[in-house]
Amino acid sequence: MKRSIATIAIVLIAALARAAVPAVVTERGNTWTLRNETLQATVSFSAGNLSLTSFSNRPAKTDYLKGRSPTPLFSFVIDGKIITANDGGWTLAKANVSDNELYGIKWGKRLEITLTRTQPVAFSIRQVFEIYDGRAGLRCCSYVRNETDREQTIESSDVLTMNFPDQPHKLSFVERVFTWRETTAGLSRGGRNGIVRYDSGDGWFCAPENNWATSLTEGQNNANPNEKFLALDIFDGGGLRVAVNPKAIQLTLFPREEIEWFAVNLGVFVGDMWDGRMAVAEHLRRRFKFHDPSRILSVNDWQWGACQGKRTDKNYRDIVIPKAAAAGFDRIHIDAEWYTEDGTAPARNWTDMKSLCDLILAQGMKPGHWFPLQGKGGSCSLCWYNGHGRDVADPANIDFKLKQTEDTLIGQYHSAWGQLDCGLLWRTDKVTGYSHPGDSVYRKLLGMRRYINTITHKYPDYLMHITCEIDNPAVGRSAQNTGLVHMGDNAIIGTFNRAETGDDVRDLFASFGLFPLEGELSTPGGDAGKEVSWADSPLWYYQFLLARHTSIYSWPGNWSAESVAHLRVFNDWRKNPRIKSLLNEPLRPVYNGSDWLKNEGPWAWMFTDERRTKALLIALNHLNLSKQDAFAAKLRWLDDGKTYLIEEITQTPDGNFAYAYRGKFTGAQLKAEGLPIDLDAGIERCAAFWIQEETSSNPQVLYANAAVVSYSEKSSATGLTVQVQGHPNAAARLIVFKPGKNGVENRVVTLDAQGRATVTSDATTIT
Repeated sequence: MKRSIATIAIVLIAALARAAVPAVVTERGNTWTLRNETLQATVSFSAGNLSLTSFSNRPAKTDYLKGRSPTPLFSFVIDGKIITANDGGWTLAKANVSDNELYGIKWGKRLEITLTRTQPVAFSIRQVFEIYDGRAGLRCCSYVRNETDREQTIESSDVLTMNFPDQPHKLSFVERVFTWRETTAGLSRGGRNGIVRYDSGDGWFCAPENNWATSLTEGQNNANPNEKFLALDIFDGGGLRVAVNPKAIQLTLFPREEIEWFAVNLGVFVGDMWDGRMAVAEHLRRRFKFHDPSRILSVNDWQWGACQGKRTDKNYRDIVIPKAAAAGFDRIHIDAEWYTEDGTAPARNWTDMKSLCDLILAQGMKPGHWFPLQGKGGSCSLCWYNGHGRDVADPANIDFKLKQTEDTLIGQYHSAWGQLDCGLLWRTDKVTGYSHPGDSVYRKLLGMRRYINTITHKYPDYLMHITCEIDNPAVGRSAQNTGLVHMGDNAIIGTFNRAETGDDVRDLFASFGLFPLEGELSTPGGDAGKEVSWADSPLWYYQFLLARHTSIYSWPGNWSAESVAHLRVFNDWRKNPRIKSLLNEPLRPVYNGSDWLKNEGPWAWMFTDERRTKALLIALNHLNLSKQDAFAAKLRWLDDGKTYLIEEITQTPDGNFAYAYRGKFTGAQLKAEGLPIDLDAGIERCAAFWIQEETSSNPQVLYANAAVVSYSEKSSATGLTVQVQGHPNAAARLIVFKPGKNGVENRVVTLDAQGRATVTSDATTIT
């Protein structure tokens, strides 16, 4: 039975997801040890106290809590009464260890400890510790329950405290939007992240699942970025403290109600700050369980459809769908105002939404539909946009919107994308049957995330997109952003170039170590004045490999036949299963200028397989902010002990590729000295390189082009035979390394009608 290319890709992705060393949780009495490749933590319950007694960086052989006085793991002030994790008043109700599983993949282990008490308040907490496979970290979260028949109010709370040592260090963090800062001191009331690197060369990170801004008064256009749900303190009078901001939230629990509280992500690393940021990235991709996170390219009609009136069936059928299919796009997304009021029926210039979406699907793409959770549901004329429509803190409203989405958008329109934005998280200054003024914003957020997770868990290919408009701060578009707490599993956030730089590449490099790039959206041309969102240029195409999802906003009617053909070449290469298997791996930054804090480029990044046997390196300088185009890309993510062959494979503006053998290097050499790159030497300021481990002293395939789906090799000292499987009747290119000549032979062969060919090569011919 033949497998399709798509099936081969899915098998590759599943294999990659399983490659990491599994996490384990061992139990001895009331002590639990959580362990993965880099981290080991111990949780214990004794004499009414719950404690995190050790937190070890395994590669550094350092326990950051050893010999240090304990601090309360958590604390609450409930109706004026104080309770803490170590006040001796808890009873252990139960403890359970289970797999953390989604999409048929085991991401790690989950330890859940339930504690109860009766004094000074009747209260229980389910404290959850999630340890992820591989080099990821630990997620600590909890669920709180009112054990009385009256309301209880959590007036303030420390979500997590740990007595990490304040030794000589550098602390890196991001405040405001995307500007990284570094200090040898501490951090007070931080809201985003903190990465501590001790002078000993090891360290830890803390990434609270926080929001970006909180609405403090009735309405939604006044969310304040200075009043996040959580405040992060590092070495500010102690070790680590993540505390709830009472001004942003005071949670009133209904009688016998249990509700999710906050989460904090922790991890360790050895190396410099890039190793710290890489540790955050590897953790977050597992925490959010990204399904097929390689790269996705979509057409979005916001600018030309909703704003310019080109959204008609005829335009879609005659222009948009044919051109997008010819160019190799993955999706077509119909943005705001496609529906009628609070319903799901198409409005305005549509005639038959179902048949239109059938056509998109038949052309090998997936449709998506902007659909607001707030609907209309209110008295204002624009309640679905920046107004008080349906309150998503109300579970009935979430259930209503889930039914609409599943029955109509997914069931009839094949929708595989949805976008949540437009100031959804406003404050309600009245008591309802499901919220109170002090917790209405938080409960809206939980309702929104229930909607996200319900859809993404059932429909893994659905792109649930949360924008920087979700909190909608009044201070202006340049300060709009989002937070980790807004994301659901397998979800995507977008910042729409509304940052200090307003540039996708710089913003995405800044996102690394803050947000998961597998959950980021790149939006060239997303705002007015930026409608020309991509040029017929590989310098643009390679930027699409930074974020998981890139939306193109320009009008397809302006795309030339040449542009469509050239982008199709890039997309065919991007979708090749061998390339996609690397693009599915974590993005690993290599260079962003001589000063990483300034982030002015040029930029270089790479993808490697788990065993570091192959890699893909991309470099570009699209802004040319400085005169620097030549630099040494120190390929720090390779294996010191391996020897690598490097071939340049840069796409050129005419739709072809520039191939050039760059040489044989040890991993240690590439890490210490770097690969020399001069972006001025090419036709455009961009370059791509394929890096392959040398496996023997005989000839071997260094690179095969996108026409080749798979190949097998049989080599000897005298030559090489390659069995190729690829696209029928396509021109397959094989670049074969000849060790005796330290050079390559560039071979092109036409595959037969079944996509097969046998290619033989001697040991001496080079081109």
